[in-house]
Amino acid sequence: MTSEYVVKSFESLDALADYAAVPGGYRSSGGDAWAGGTFAEALNWTRNGDASYVARSDALMEKFERREFLTSRREWRNDVAGFVPNVPAYIAGLPQAMRRRPRRLAPAAPITVYVDLFLSAAFDARAAMTRGAAVLALVRILAAARPINLYVGYATAESFGRITCPIVRINTTPLDLSHAAYTMCSTSFIRHIGLAVFERMSPGSHKQSWPPFRGDLREVVARAFDPGTELLLVPGGIISTIVRDPEEWIAEKLREVQVGVVGEAGEAA
Repeated sequence: MTSEYVVKSFESLDALADYAAVPGGYRSSGGDAWAGGTFAEALNWTRNGDASYVARSDALMEKFERREFLTSRREWRNDVAGFVPNVPAYIAGLPQAMRRRPRRLAPAAPITVYVDLFLSAAFDARAAMTRGAAVLALVRILAAARPINLYVGYATAESFGRITCPIVRINTTPLDLSHAAYTMCSTSFIRHIGLAVFERMSPGSHKQSWPPFRGDLREVVARAFDPGTELLLVPGGIISTIVRDPEEWIAEKLREVQVGVVGEAGEAA
C-alpha cells in the first residue's frame, strides 16, 4: 500500500492554536485529567507559553554545566607557554614565543532539530515530564554549541495508510524557552491541541484512533524541509528509553551531531 502523506507546516504556535481552535472542532474525549488541563488552558499555554516547565530541565543542565561543548577541532596558537617554541617570535623578543594547540569551537552550519511530541496513551504526566525535560535540556545544550533551528510536531499513521503530521517552528533567536518547555513537557499540548489539529487535517480520523508513526521520520519531515538540511530527529514517546536514563540519552544525541562533550580533564567524553 502506498502511503499518503499529509504534512502541514505552521510558522508559529499562535498559528497552530488558531488552526486548532476552529468552532465545532474535535475535542479530546479522554477527559481533562488525562489531557493535563482544559482545552481553553491548552490554547492559552500554546499561545503564551508556560515558563514553569523550564526549571524541570535545569537539573539535567546542571550535570553538564562543568563540561564544555565543542564541535571538535584543534588549531595552533602562539602563546607564552606551549608544546613547541616559535623561533621567529623568540628571536624578535615577542612574549608569545611558544606554540600550543588548544581546542577551538569550529564554525558550523545551523542544525535543524525536529522533536516528535507524540505520546503513547500509556505515558502519564510524570513520564511525559521526564522525557520532555531531557529533550529540552538537549536543545538548550546544543543551542549553546551550535546555531539551531527548532521544530516540533507529531506524526500518526492511520489504518488506511494516511500519515498525518503537523510541524511548527519554535523561535530560537533567542530560544523561546517558555513555549519550547510547554510543548515538550506538557501532556495537554498533544492531547488537546494535537488531537484537534489531527482531526482538522484528516477529517473523521478520530473514528480510527491515532496510532503512532513507527516508520522513518525522515520520510515524513522531508516534505517540510529543504533537501540537504542537517537534521537531528527526536522520535516520539512510544517507549521510554529517554525516561530510563535521560543523561546518557542526551550525551548520545550530542555525539550523533558530533558535538564534543569535554570534561574537566580536557578529554572528549
